[in-house]
Amino acid sequence: QAQGANRRASTLSTFLHQTIWVVIGFLALAITARFDYPIWGRRIGWIVLILFSLQLALTLIPAGTNWPIRSLELNYAKSRLSLFGFTIQPSELAKLILIIFTSWFLSRRVQEDRMSLSSLLPVLLIIAPSIGMILLESDRGVAAHLCLALALLWFFSGGKIGHFAVLSVVGIFGVGFMVLNSEEAKSRIVNFFTGQPEYQYQQALEGVSRGGLFGVGLGDGEGSLTLYGAHNDVILAVVGEELGFIVTAAVVLAYLTLILLGLRISKNCDDPFGKILALGITILLGTQALLNIAITLNLLPPTGFTLPLLSAGGASMVTTMAAIGILINISLSTHDHLLDSRKRTKVGGLRVWGVTA
Repeated sequence: QAQGANRRASTLSTFLHQTIWVVIGFLALAITARFDYPIWGRRIGWIVLILFSLQLALTLIPAGTNWPIRSLELNYAKSRLSLFGFTIQPSELAKLILIIFTSWFLSRRVQEDRMSLSSLLPVLLIIAPSIGMILLESDRGVAAHLCLALALLWFFSGGKIGHFAVLSVVGIFGVGFMVLNSEEAKSRIVNFFTGQPEYQYQQALEGVSRGGLFGVGLGDGEGSLTLYGAHNDVILAVVGEELGFIVTAAVVLAYLTLILLGLRISKNCDDPFGKILALGITILLGTQALLNIAITLNLLPPTGFTLPLLSAGGASMVTTMAAIGILINISLSTHDHLLDSRKRTKVGGLRVWGVTA
């Protein structure tokens, strides 16, 4: 009983802590929704420089020191940075910043009709070091997801199928290399393909089945107390157990609606940068949500993806809300014609999920 009481107290503490981050997230959304989105393209050089500085600090500064700027280890991964008492996760910032940078770069290439593989070299010289530093943080899931999102963004912005196939082959070899150099990753892959899911995800599936149609009741589920990562990787399983299939289906439908709205915002925007940026944000959030759902249901090997807006984590919440704020601003700018007509150049041949705009 004492152990259960401690776990419930920990759950309450996590809830209150996350509530604070939700409030901060809404502030980030309000700020990014108010700023005209072209400012992110005009200031992208400084933004990328700040990102590189944070990532370098995380990579070079050792953990376990008492310095005002120091790295922090969590689950054997050096993925967080303490800045004068404030903790940030550079890899979460990297996802949004690199999507903004790539969108800005691709919008210029689309207007110049230069979408060959060789024309991508400048952007790769910026992206590769950042992803490399994420790998040094042992955050392989974030690195793989970011590569997938950027490749899809390039393809749906006008990249050729043959070039995309080449990038896919390179990506598969890259993922294979990461797996071979990680005993944990190899174990997860082998267990998945031999039909032996990890204990955490086996328990998650059992929790979903216990929930039935209406759930066992909010706060009455076993998963929130016993599952490792209950508030992060397998949060959807906790929702399924405590609130049931109907609420879980509504959550999945909400993510699909967000994806469709993002694609619609991208399709309706005439400005090249706005169109590609909306598409990039949609791909980033959509793929992360769908991958987390698939992993929770044991349809894919576990990689540690969090579920946007639901999983606990301050950096993820704030960057996700900031990204949604940018989407809102692109939508408002499109409908209210806030951009000068001279800057609204129609993009020819820009594909949005296979549809030419």
